[in-house]
Formats: sequence, structure tokens, C-alpha cells
Amino acid sequence: AAAAAAAAAAAPSVCENGIESTVCRVDEAARKLLVYRAGAVSPPRLERALAAAGLGAYAVDVVVRHAKVHVPGKDATPAAAADGGGAPNTGAAVAEEGGSGLVAPGQILTHYAPDVTTFLVRPAGAGDGATAALPAEVQLGNAVVLDIGGRLGALRDVALHYRDLAEADTGAGGDGWTPCRWAASHLFEALRHSETVDGASCVLLPLLPADAAGSDEYQLGVADRMFRAASGREVALESVLALLRESER
Repeated sequence: AAAAAAAAAAAPSVCENGIESTVCRVDEAARKLLVYRAGAVSPPRLERALAAAGLGAYAVDVVVRHAKVHVPGKDATPAAAADGGGAPNTGAAVAEEGGSGLVAPGQILTHYAPDVTTFLVRPAGAGDGATAALPAEVQLGNAVVLDIGGRLGALRDVALHYRDLAEADTGAGGDGWTPCRWAASHLFEALRHSETVDGASCVLLPLLPADAAGSDEYQLGVADRMFRAASGREVALESVLALLRESER
């Protein structure tokens, strides 16, 4: 019992859902449920709830807004939109400081950004395949890698600190949890921990497909939070691996 208590005390502080609630608005005229902030309640779950309530005629429409306000040291131009299902980001809005365009909590582009510069790592084969120059902050020996399901596993042994948020070894959890559900419960704690890693100059996160219809219903919410944590900044995995190969020479 004492050993179990000690292990629980040492485990990261997480909760079952982790990411905040889904924020929606009912558009009665259009018969739509508009999702302004993806969260633990996924679009498929919303669709099932509407059907159970006899409101199956209502469509669930993911409308993601990335409002940019001036935050010293955290401004960035988004390289991509984290919208649902690969659809055009029809709800995109850019707002100057003062809140124009903000219709729900958590829509500021830098809303979840830690104090360590953070990047999404675009997988091989995504984008144009070009190996672009890496920002000066990206040094593998000073990188904190927060992975999901081994997508950035090649960096495990070379990063300053590596952690796979989908590994079911600590904290809250349950049988049958998907990788993104594990990640959802640990993400904010891991981002805050990255700020305490001595010598860290950057945080690297895997770029997830923002697919509302995917088999992992937590994926859309996790992708949204990581996009905002990185303030929309992306680097190509090919470029990171090229840096790794150069360091091994």
C-alpha cells in the first residue's frame, strides 16, 4: 500500500479528459451545431447525442478560428489551419488585440503556448517534401520531444528529453484508451513540464491530421491544442532527420 501511494504521488498530475470542453453554438436557422472549439466531446459523439435526442437532422459543422493577438515573444504566422476533416477553414478569422473575431474561449492562436518555443513536426510525405532550413531554436540536444504513438520515435535517443504521451505507464487512464485519449489527459501537464527541463530551447510535437471523422475521437481536440501550443509553427521531419544525420557524422 505504501509503494502504491508513493507511485501515485510521483505520477504526473493529469485528469481523465485533460483537454477542455468542446464549445458549440446551435444555429437553428441552418439546422447546424457549430463547433468553435474542439474538445473531449468529439463531433461523432455530438452526432450520436443529436440522433438520440431526435435531432438527427442537425449537422455538426467544425468551425475552427485562429485569432491572433499581440503577445510579446509568441507571435507567429500559422503555416496551416487545424480544421476538421481536411475541409477549408471557412471559419478562419484574424483579429487584432481587442478581441474582434473571438466567439469562444481558446481561440487565440497562442492560447496554449508554453514559455519554450514550440514546433509541430510535419511527417514525411506531407507538404511539398522540401527540406527547409530549421529555425535556430531547433537543436536536438536541447529539444524536448512530446510524441504520440511513436511518430517521432527516431528522436527518442538524441533529444534532451523524450516522452510519448500515448504510453500508458503513468497517471490516469483506462483499458481501451486510444493514443490521442492518453495524449489528451497528459498534454497540458507535459507542456508545463517542458518549461522546467534545464537547457531546453524548443519543444517538438507531432503534427496530427485534424480529421474529425477519424477512428480516434480525441484526435481533433488534441490536434487543435498542439497547433495552438506551437502557435502554428511547423518544421519538416525530413529537415529534423537531416540535422540528426549531420550530428552523427
